[in-house]
Amino acid sequence: MPALRIFSLHGRTYLKIILHIGTEKTGTTSIQQFLLLNKDLLSKHGIRSASEVFLNKVSNNFELVLASNPDPGRLIRFRDTGFPVFQAAIKSRLAQLVATAAESGMDTIVFSSEHMSSRLVDESHIETLKQLFPPVCKFKIVVYLRRQDELYLGTQAEAIKRGNSNLKFVDPLKRPANKPYGPAYYDFDLLLGSWAKVFGDDSIVVRPYERSQLLRGDILEDFHSLIASHGSFGCYRRVPKINKRLSAQALFAIARLNSLGISSHEETEKYISQLDDYAPSSLLPADVLVEFFSHFAVSNREVAKKYLQNGELFTEQAKTLHYFNTEDDGQVLEVMKKFLIGVK
Repeated sequence: MPALRIFSLHGRTYLKIILHIGTEKTGTTSIQQFLLLNKDLLSKHGIRSASEVFLNKVSNNFELVLASNPDPGRLIRFRDTGFPVFQAAIKSRLAQLVATAAESGMDTIVFSSEHMSSRLVDESHIETLKQLFPPVCKFKIVVYLRRQDELYLGTQAEAIKRGNSNLKFVDPLKRPANKPYGPAYYDFDLLLGSWAKVFGDDSIVVRPYERSQLLRGDILEDFHSLIASHGSFGCYRRVPKINKRLSAQALFAIARLNSLGISSHEETEKYISQLDDYAPSSLLPADVLVEFFSHFAVSNREVAKKYLQNGELFTEQAKTLHYFNTEDDGQVLEVMKKFLIGVK
């Protein structure tokens, strides 16, 4: 049997747990596929990838959220037992996973779930998450942060793909602070403050999701460098670009079909995405996005000072996006011609 590689910390042994908590729209699906495709390679470097080890056999570990939050929004449909029973099952599974990893010579286990940052918005939920793990665990919290204007557009796109038909700007800052996709989702100082209270400032690793600030401009290269405590993995299996954001025109077409209710939103998205050119575009005018981003100027500087020792969190300028005006008859007609003619 390989020698145990559980480290000593102040006279105690521990296993390192890396919690990649998102945020959403920062290449999380690619990271999860990277962990899944390279689990054998990772194990050779003492890292256990926690992909597909839970009850639902999915790679984004949303069971951790289900066991930490009694009311995790739409994810609750996956919890087919009462909260205490489900929580006890996950806690038992984690104990088994940690024990098996240690016996196999692993020193690190990596969990990845964007839902941890989007749905665990109450400090008590984060504390519950921590308590799911055995006491021999020492944590590193990895979080990638995206400009709030780009994050909002991504969130709007996901809502439309899930069946929403509302194309107007809905200010998330007016939602209750303890609700998912409210202020804590966009105010990163608020978000990270809750995690820091539970795990400590020193446990949190913040990376701006900008090409110029990622290692070699690549999210997988950057994440690889964060978890490879024993040196580079060398060649690993690459992941194709996943979950690209649809163009504003395609999103408008999906929203129009959603409002008519003529097919499921999954069928609608599949049909429209096959016709899309994925052009960088927006359903919101530039001034709305600029104003929204400006709300977080002070918060972003606080995050940069606390976790990066920099003056600014984001260094790149906002991307130039074509504004698709849904009240422009000419633009709407072009969408009708491209996406909707022939739909039955």
